[in-house]
Amino acid sequence: MGTVQLWAYPDSAVGSGTAGPVTGSYGNDIALYTTGTITKMRYYRAGSGSDSPRTLRIWDSDGTQLASVSVAGTGAGWKEAVLGTPVVIAAPKTIRVSLDISASYVARTPPMGYANPAMKIADSYQGTVGQRPASFSSYDYYIDVFLDANVNFFVPVTIDGTGTDAVGMPLQQYTRVFWLASEQSPASSGPMVGQIWPRGNP
Repeated sequence: MGTVQLWAYPDSAVGSGTAGPVTGSYGNDIALYTTGTITKMRYYRAGSGSDSPRTLRIWDSDGTQLASVSVAGTGAGWKEAVLGTPVVIAAPKTIRVSLDISASYVARTPPMGYANPAMKIADSYQGTVGQRPASFSSYDYYIDVFLDANVNFFVPVTIDGTGTDAVGMPLQQYTRVFWLASEQSPASSGPMVGQIWPRGNP
């Protein structure tokens, strides 16, 4: 078992794109590929606007709110909070995560199709504070979940000098890659099979 998060970037690499000050609910659909339990949530604070706590929420596909948590903190960077009641996920499943803010800036990025072997961002939305955002957004928002799950994966990886894996994801999002002894050496340019741990898994 281990814990995996969606966003793998260090603090200095996120939050550079902001909008605001705005008031509303902003969020992403996250497609989960592995069964597990969401124990915590986090968002990237842009560092500008009101210092009042933000509220993070998890919504089911039918609009039911599965969890909410208030997140305090000032200054730019990731702010996280533990859920009072963990959310059990039976994969495959898509959830919507959202952030309520008031008169503040929201950290966002143009859609990148960001993913790892456990989960990926689908569509993104905006809406009214306290409600499930439902209006399509052309930006992804820096909102994350901590999924406790079995996150050991065997996936094909191509080492071709581009720094990406076989599905085009940056290899720096992973903490370790172990190659199968029966395959080619990591220096080879051909496809190989390795065991990948997403960032956040010890």
